[in-house]
This record gives sequence, C-alpha cells and structure tokens, in this order.
Amino acid sequence: MSSNKERHAKLVGERVMLCPIRIEDVHLFHKWINDIELTKYLMILPAVLTIEDEKEWFESSRKSQDSFTLSIVLKDNQRTIGNLGLKQINKNDGSGDFGIMIGEKEYWNKGYGTEATKLILDFAFNVLRLHSIHLKVYNYNKRALRSYEKIGFKKCGYLRESKFYGGKYHDIILMDILETEFNESYIKNLVNSEE
Repeated sequence: MSSNKERHAKLVGERVMLCPIRIEDVHLFHKWINDIELTKYLMILPAVLTIEDEKEWFESSRKSQDSFTLSIVLKDNQRTIGNLGLKQINKNDGSGDFGIMIGEKEYWNKGYGTEATKLILDFAFNVLRLHSIHLKVYNYNKRALRSYEKIGFKKCGYLRESKFYGGKYHDIILMDILETEFNESYIKNLVNSEE
C-alpha cells in the first residue's frame, strides 16, 4: 500500500490533525462502534462488539497492506473525536475506498468531518498519488451527502433498497472524486510521527 513513512504520517490542517491510531484510543472506538445512533450511518453490519473485538480490529488495521485508519484529533486540545481511513487501496488502478466517523456527537455539524476528509484526499492524491477515491453513503445520511458534495464528490451510482432501517428500505449512494477534480492543498504540515 504505502511505505512505513506514509503509514505513520501525521496530517495537520487548520483545526484538526489526522494521526496514526493508538491503542489508547481503542476504548473510544469501542464506545462509538456500539452506539446505534452512530452506526446507523456506517457501512458495517450491526453487532455488539467487545473491547477484545476492537483490539483485534486495531491490530489488523495496523498490519494491513491495502488500508490504513487515522484518528481525527482536535489541534487545540488534542482530543480524539473520530477516525477515518482508506481501504482497498489499489496502487495499480490508483483507487481506494474512503470511510469516516465522527464519534463524538458534540462535534457533529461543525465542519470537522469536512476538514478531515479534505486532508485525507490531499494525502491520497498528492502523497499516495491515487487517481480515484470512492465511498458509499446511505441516502438518509443528509449531513454526509452535503459534506461530500461540497468537497467535490459526485454521485456515480446506487444500490437500490440495499439497507433496511427504520421499518423501510433505503438506497446506498455510490460517490467518487478524481484527482483532477480535487486541486486544493489542505495539509498545513506533514510530519512523520515516528521521528
């Protein structure tokens, strides 16, 4: 996927930093992944996960060769408020799948997810040299849809009635963005966190 240096990069933006995930944050990830108000927006199967499950995920995420996960950390107080990542990175095709979760609900609707997404796209296109990033989002996740469209993601397909939630079926919207559609630089500082 990427070199060890890229895997341990810290991406610094205006208000947030994207940092390698830490074992100390597993309790946060465990809390978030078991919160139904959060997980109704995530592309995961609903299940109750134990702290051991979360530790296994942490270890597999750290060892993965085709994906990585970063914590979203506030610059002003160093608080971890979520995570995001790229998975199924294919260097030959120059593509990858994107996912994000703002786990601390008090930080919803404040632009932190949008800034973090811009940082990871800047990294994906300008450091990893990928060509296309895609994602899936439920049609009822209006907040995420607005954010993705504002950033430049385009709708490119649908998986019709693929999610049963709230007593009815919902579409999954497929979106993507190409490197040529993302011509901004958002990373204020790129630091190797192993140094």
